[in-house]
Amino acid sequence: MVPQRALQQVLAFFKEQFPDASADLNASSNLQKTILLDSLATMEVIMFIEEAFGVSLERADLDHFETPQTIADLIERKQTLR
Repeated sequence: MVPQRALQQVLAFFKEQFPDASADLNASSNLQKTILLDSLATMEVIMFIEEAFGVSLERADLDHFETPQTIADLIERKQTLR
């Protein structure tokens, strides 16, 4: 998958799931400040990534949940390893 496409899907997911918090969301937005990912929201993101991109995430992968871009980069790396 083209990294830009993954990024666009990740951004669309956040904008759909968190409309009130994502008005100014972009590729470099800090998700901890913009979306305020709590444990439930983090699980929703994990389920989205695993289902939409066909990758499995591990606990260490959560370190990459900083920005939409770092998530898209993680997806790209995971897809390359399949």
